[in-house]
Amino acid sequence: MVEGKVSESFGKTVEKWLGNEPSNGKRERFEFLISELQLNQDEGLNIRYQLLHRRVSAMLEAKKINAPNALMLVHSFSESYVGFEDYLEFARLLGLQVEKEEIVGPVLLNGINVYFGWVTGELEFLKK
Repeated sequence: MVEGKVSESFGKTVEKWLGNEPSNGKRERFEFLISELQLNQDEGLNIRYQLLHRRVSAMLEAKKINAPNALMLVHSFSESYVGFEDYLEFARLLGLQVEKEEIVGPVLLNGINVYFGWVTGELEFLKK
């Protein structure tokens, strides 16, 4: 699973995404995501929703094709690494120490070896 970013964030934190009175659908979605990631509800509230969703999407795709491994790769085009701190916090929550320009892992989650990656690209095509 690849998430491309320039200068935008990974969206709202889960706590903000849920809101004060979340719908049943949002509650069920959140419970499913944290269950797949083997987290408790409190741990997931300060994480950006897109990071949770993309990670679980990668795991579900791996399960679908019977692959033992899943990778969520952030391809950043930001010269100031916008979003890296959020990515770092999420990886720490799962017990990983991440760096830019590296693939790290695995963390075994629900039978899938889960890897993290952050790579930086050039913005030359946008400057022309």
